Amino acid sequence: MESTSVFKFQQLNLFDNTFTPLRFDELKANIKIRNKMRYCDVLAIIPENLEEGSEIFREYAWSVLVYKNCYFPEASSLLKEHLVNKEPLTLRIYLNLSFRPDYIVEYL
Repeated sequence: MESTSVFKFQQLNLFDNTFTPLRFDELKANIKIRNKMRYCDVLAIIPENLEEGSEIFREYAWSVLVYKNCYFPEASSLLKEHLVNKEPLTLRIYLNLSFRPDYIVEYL
């Protein structure tokens, strides 16, 4: 009598650094206040479907701009570079505005 196994095993890799990004959660954010404005800094993954010139692209670029204290062209090029390299980027999110990044890696 032959026995057939139905169990499936998944190979684990100790060096696998994949993670599941989180949706923005204001309760987990380290909220700071400056000039009566509430904000938090986050490390976020830039969405792959982000198109240059779109409204959401400008919101991401503005979040980079206020964190890095740079001009818009520099913020835009940093955003494009991190988009191509698929690396997370540090953003400053003002909580009185409606923009929230889609994929949070870490709350700073």
